[in-house]
Parts: sequence; C-alpha cells; structure tokens
Amino acid sequence: MMKKISAKQQRILDFISEFSLEHGYPPSVREICAEMDLRSPSTVHAHLKKLQEAGYLEGSDHKSRALSPTGGPSMVPRVPILGRVTAGMPILAVEEHIGYVPFEGAVGGGEYYALRIRGESMIGVGIMDGDLVIVRQDLSARNGDIVIALLEDEATCKTLSVTSDGVWLLPENPAYPPIDGTGCQILGVVKAVYREY
Repeated sequence: MMKKISAKQQRILDFISEFSLEHGYPPSVREICAEMDLRSPSTVHAHLKKLQEAGYLEGSDHKSRALSPTGGPSMVPRVPILGRVTAGMPILAVEEHIGYVPFEGAVGGGEYYALRIRGESMIGVGIMDGDLVIVRQDLSARNGDIVIALLEDEATCKTLSVTSDGVWLLPENPAYPPIDGTGCQILGVVKAVYREY
C-alpha cells in the first residue's frame, strides 16, 4: 500500500532514483545527508524507514545502498505477481512470488496482487489467456464482481452471482458451464487487467 509522503521524503526519493539511474546503485546515507543538507544520518535513516513503510523503497536493514526505489523516477506503484489462476476449470492455486507489475490504483489502500490467467472462460469481459489480473485482496465481494474464488484448494477467476438458488461462479464464455460456488472462499476482487504484449 502506498501512503502519502512529505515533501522532504519526496526529494530524498527523487535523489535516490536519479542517483541510482546515473550510478547503477543507490546513494549512501552520507551522500543523502550532503544532498539534503542534513547533519544527522539518523534523520536520513528515519526518512528511509518511512519511505520503505510507505512502499516507495524496497530492501533490507535500512542501509541505503541496500534500498532501491520500487519504480523508475515516476514511482508508479507496483503489485507483486503471485502466480497463476485459471479462467477455465479450477486448477490448484499456486502462490509463487514471480515479479512485479505497475498499477496506479494501488495507492488507494488495501492489499493488491497480480495473477496470471490460464484459460478462456473470461474472454467475454476482455480477460484473455496469459493476461495478468490485478486483484484487491478481499474476503467479500458484491453480486456481479469479477472475483478470485477458492473451491477447496483450487482457485478460479469468475463473475460472482448470488441468487435465490445459491452462489454461482459464472464464466464469461458460453463454452464453459457455471460453477456451483456454494462454500467457496472469496480471495479478492479483480480491479484491472494488465496485458504485457
């Protein structure tokens, strides 16, 4: 989740980005002190910690050389790609952190992640085989939402339909049958589709 940062923190972030692009590695705490006209390395450490907590820097141990911006100079928020989900018949949900994808909407709050779609059951709403869907982690969804649902240990991407005769997971392709969603667990709501080609 990306949080608001102060003007000083934005300046530090811009400096880290520009320095990293120019040198191929981030600046040291002392270099940040010099650039920002700060005397105390602990002040820089405090700003770096805030930037890391806000999602603008990634790394470890609060050593600035180990920290790197989560995007280019524009700092577009990114969400982790956690694996594959089916848009066909349900397949085993595999969680594997395999990279990042940019998503501006991640600033609004909540946990987001991306999943690679396998299958063609959602082509009617423009979700194609091989696309990445950006999902907001949520345990509930509204009727008509496109959701990632878990049935036993299998995850699927479908449109949620709650009717008087039960819960259904509907494909958006007439070649696929509706799935009885009774007892399914909602893992999240699809917020966007990302196509890499």
